[in-house]
Amino acid sequence: MIKQLRYFVAAADFRSFRRAAQSVNLDQSTFGRHIRDLEYRLGVDLFERDRKGATLTPAGVEMLAKARRLVADADAMIAYGATLRTGNVGRLMLGFMTTISGGRLRDAFFEFNRATAGVELEGREASRDELFHELERGAVDFAIVTGQIEQEPFHRMPLWRERVLVAMPEEHGLAAKPAVTWEDLQQQLIIQTKIDPGPELCDMLIARLSEPGRRPQVRMQSVSHETVLNGIPGGHFLTLGYEVELQAHYPGVCVREIHEAGVPVTVGYSGYWHPGNDSPILAKFVDFLRERTRGEFAEAAHCHV
Repeated sequence: MIKQLRYFVAAADFRSFRRAAQSVNLDQSTFGRHIRDLEYRLGVDLFERDRKGATLTPAGVEMLAKARRLVADADAMIAYGATLRTGNVGRLMLGFMTTISGGRLRDAFFEFNRATAGVELEGREASRDELFHELERGAVDFAIVTGQIEQEPFHRMPLWRERVLVAMPEEHGLAAKPAVTWEDLQQQLIIQTKIDPGPELCDMLIARLSEPGRRPQVRMQSVSHETVLNGIPGGHFLTLGYEVELQAHYPGVCVREIHEAGVPVTVGYSGYWHPGNDSPILAKFVDFLRERTRGEFAEAAHCHV
């Protein structure tokens, strides 16, 4: 019916079926049939026809304003649908297991948000296992986690790398060093949160320093990483974190890189999404990240873990 309303508006504007038909690439007889069908459906005559052309009836005058609004609304819906197909409007749920307070994750989040003002970005911070479960059930569109492991059935793309750092009291003996090694941490008390990524940092430390009859002093606590960091100045312990987590300044806390074989230790981030998710916005975000991180993993200047 919208098509017939378009023809009605065209006929009213041109005051001629012949010229209106030409404007929509129809022959005059087909155009006239559409107008008659519309009149039949509405139950009123819209035009008075004579040799001079077509003149609106009183009912046609009343119907014209409504027809213009309906055609305009239809055009707006079609345009909106086009933006949905191109990923310019809608909603995207991003999941992440580390803070978004800084680093490449925040930069990517904000840059995409600026580039696609019509897209509503939402965030979900959770553990790795929770994020994969959310991807599976469609509650999260794209998850950013540490690691470079294929995870069935999801697609994966490498993103960026971040340094592994250690935080300590400012007066700690290791604070005098520009960087520390794994061996420097052998005799230190390390406290890590049980919340991701605390467990994987603990595993990383144990893998580097464990040997028969000797293990690093690592304690896991059911508190946030923020709580651990705020407790460092008053304690005698250290904690490990990724670059994004330790960029903020904490009074009384000193942060140092961990080096191995003379270069900083870094960890890779990956993005995951479900192959069944056909969201145009998701596709646009994947393309955005792929372009933004091009060449990131080609760099070989860091010690990767």
